[in-house]
Amino acid sequence: MPFMTCPDGLSLFFEDKGEGTAIVFVHGWSAHHGFFREQSSALSQSFRVITLDQRGHGSSRAPEQRPQIEDLSADLLSLLDHLKIEQCVLVGWSMGALVCWDFIARYGLDRIGGLAVVDMTPRLICDDEWTLGLRGSFTAEHNRQTLQRMSDDWPTYARHMAPNLFGQKGRSNEALFDWTLQQLLQNDPDTLASLWQSMAQCDFRDLLPRITCPAMVIHGSESALYNAPTAAFLADRMPKATRHEMAGCGHAPHMENPGEFNQVISDFVTAR
Repeated sequence: MPFMTCPDGLSLFFEDKGEGTAIVFVHGWSAHHGFFREQSSALSQSFRVITLDQRGHGSSRAPEQRPQIEDLSADLLSLLDHLKIEQCVLVGWSMGALVCWDFIARYGLDRIGGLAVVDMTPRLICDDEWTLGLRGSFTAEHNRQTLQRMSDDWPTYARHMAPNLFGQKGRSNEALFDWTLQQLLQNDPDTLASLWQSMAQCDFRDLLPRITCPAMVIHGSESALYNAPTAAFLADRMPKATRHEMAGCGHAPHMENPGEFNQVISDFVTAR
């Protein structure tokens, strides 16, 4: 199994398949590289596809980890260095988009040839002036309650969360839904709570106009977590962004309709 050692000694798992333009898929909170298995299999026929288990997830878990978003973006930099990738296209799904934005904020755009954001907001927490966060009404108090629930009883929280990843089509795919739930249940709640709190502190709205590379915003029409106005906000703020809505999909369109998703990514990478 391919691992690299981060500067702090963590072993980071990754997969590297194919040749050509490098596409790095950055997974969401509580997921791992296998959530991009359909992308790795199909797109590696035409591109170099890198997937990874971010620290605190999958095979990159270690005891007592309390990672922050900036740790994940530093790991991403270490991975690019390890693989000697001078420039790549980043595809950030959910929390993965926050990691990509944090990477750009800290390390710039020199190594980013394109950015695809999959169903995410630049700020989770809503208030009187910002209504495009999680579920459109997720306040600081809701965040506190969420952290408490995941820490008190992770299995129950994971079972409650799993349906929110999909639209109706994904929820009715029994094999996909059962596999996803089993992956979620394997996570460590304290590790994820640390990352969730870090996510809740992120606010990348001011960064968006400075993302001058080609960008694509992908979202599912049935997402239970974010909505079309959120995707429109992102596409409007990033200067070279376009938007693609995937009908009938929820928060994980790359899993619910991998054929359409892969074509959108392929077209985006080729047209940059």
